[in-house]
Amino acid sequence: MYVCMYVKRDTNTKKKKKNQPMRALTYIKSAFPTDIYITAFGYLFHAFWTLHKVPNDEGILREVLSEIPSDFHLDCFNTTPSSSPTSGGGGGGGGGGRKLFTPDQVAQIMAATSAPEVKDTLKARVDEALKRGAFGAPWLWATDANGHGEPFFGSDRWHWVYDFLGVPHREKASL
Repeated sequence: MYVCMYVKRDTNTKKKKKNQPMRALTYIKSAFPTDIYITAFGYLFHAFWTLHKVPNDEGILREVLSEIPSDFHLDCFNTTPSSSPTSGGGGGGGGGGRKLFTPDQVAQIMAATSAPEVKDTLKARVDEALKRGAFGAPWLWATDANGHGEPFFGSDRWHWVYDFLGVPHREKASL
C-alpha cells in the first residue's frame, strides 16, 4: 500500500529534521490560554507564508516568537468579526508595541521544545492522526457540536468542513 509506505518514509525523513515549531505550539497550547495559542499559531502561519521566515531553524523560531505583537490576529482564525487595525489579514495593530511573549517566556518555550514530555505529547498526537487515517496535509479531524467527528483532506475541501460544522460560509465560485 503506497500511502503507508510514504507515511513511514516521510515520518522517518521528518525525524531527521527538528520539529521545533510544532513542539513550541504543543507547549504553548498546554501552558498558555487558548487565545495566546491561537495568536501564536496564526503568527507562525503568517511568518512562514507572508514574511517568508521559515521557523524550522532555532534562531528564526526564537526571533518569530519574540516579535509576535500581542494584538496580532488573522481574520481566518477569529470567531467574531473585528474592526481592529489587525483585521483583514494580520499584522501588528496599535497594541503599543507589546509583545505576546516576554523574553523569559520565549526562553521557556524554546527550552520546552527539547523536553521529553512535549516530544511525547506531539508524537502521541501524530500517532493518533495516523491511526485515524491522516496521510498528507492539510488533513484534519473536525468534531461538530454533537461530538461527531469526521476526517477531511485537501485545501479545496474547506466548504465541506464548514458544512459539516454548520459554519456559515460563501460557496465556492469560479473566477
